[in-house]
Amino acid sequence: MIESVKTEATILSNLDHPNVIKVKHLIQLNAKYFLGMQYLPGATLQTFLKTKFRNDGKLADTEAAQLMKGLLHGVVYLHQKGIIHRDLKPQNILIDDFEDLTTVKLIDFGLGQQNTRFK
Repeated sequence: MIESVKTEATILSNLDHPNVIKVKHLIQLNAKYFLGMQYLPGATLQTFLKTKFRNDGKLADTEAAQLMKGLLHGVVYLHQKGIIHRDLKPQNILIDDFEDLTTVKLIDFGLGQQNTRFK
């Protein structure tokens, strides 16, 4: 399992796309591994939607289009690199800035799961 996580971390650290979280490095301290990732001060899409619907109950078409455009650009990039996310859901999508929905990023690639790359 550790070798699988190392391999996945190496693959992810070579990704560079504005809609995919940047993995910086994998560090081993004693018997524990730590994954260093890009810091984003925003929140998940789940939090954004809860906030949005609590305030006015509506997601404008332009907002939905911006979110989907960023998500699809990220997914296409991953697929071009042979990577399948396998767990797309609001909790695994970050928005860096709620005022700029183009800042959406895919996160949580399920490190350690098998068959996450196209064969």
